[in-house]
Amino acid sequence: MYFFFYYEPLIALIGHLESNQSYEAVRQALRQVNRTYKDDLEESCTMVQSNEFHGLLKCGSNLMNLMGSIEEAAYPHKIYWGIGIGKSKKNTNPAASWEAQSRAFQNAQAAADFLVRQNEKKASFSADYRIVCDGDHEEVTQLLNTVLILLTSMKRRWTKHQYAVVADYRKHGGGQTKAAARLGIAQSSVQKSLAGADYYAYQEVMDTLNAVFSQIGEGVRGI
Repeated sequence: MYFFFYYEPLIALIGHLESNQSYEAVRQALRQVNRTYKDDLEESCTMVQSNEFHGLLKCGSNLMNLMGSIEEAAYPHKIYWGIGIGKSKKNTNPAASWEAQSRAFQNAQAAADFLVRQNEKKASFSADYRIVCDGDHEEVTQLLNTVLILLTSMKRRWTKHQYAVVADYRKHGGGQTKAAARLGIAQSSVQKSLAGADYYAYQEVMDTLNAVFSQIGEGVRGI
């Protein structure tokens, strides 16, 4: 799976909240991810409206983990993720917004707009994520978007209990016995929830996507 850029690509994020009820929880989560992933960020993740936030990454190795952390804060409400890959001029004017000079942001906006429209109608498929990328990358982008549709379908089938177990297991690891102790449930319940959620298939998909995005930020090269 390859991209090729003749410049340093950046990843712009637009998160569109399904419900304003998750605003405060998401705002707090953004503060945390800005600290946790500060070395990956070109521009911090910031609320710009009551139902939308923006961010810009110079390194994609933790993209899926970053989005997952914010999704956990918003749960059970959805976030629609517009992911734009492309150029973005360095913002040297504090009074100006980085978005105005960013092709990556324009791509993210196109992706986010598509998702909002797609989820507002009875479409043939629904998704929580979409990528729009500069350059001649249509086949790769289409493949990644298909994977993200399948990832969305998998996660939307989870029960609230399965979601809680998966979120804990991803955050802390350490095995099922320790997860059971943290959650105050039986180890067999953890095992059943992970199996019902297809957790290990989900984790494989997440690791693969992180590996693909990780090569953004390693210079002008193929990925």
